[in-house]
Amino acid sequence: MSQERQRRRASEASVADEDDWIAPATYTVEQFCRAHHVSRSKLYQLWNSGTGPRKMQIGSKILISVEAAADWRREREATSAAETA
Repeated sequence: MSQERQRRRASEASVADEDDWIAPATYTVEQFCRAHHVSRSKLYQLWNSGTGPRKMQIGSKILISVEAAADWRREREATSAAETA
């Protein structure tokens, strides 16, 4: 196979991958912790204190919706702003 044909196939494959990409609707605990720079133990402490993000359980897996994460960030920002005022 020629180099040009290989490049064309690679380019077509990357376009197809972009078209098939779906934005995630949920975070796993690990993904949430990485995305929000929070340790797993801190997240569980937040849940135990009632200040963690809403969660859903599917079987044994805990998931956090993108909306719940956004709400939690807004709540944390509002709490921080109130504490500094």
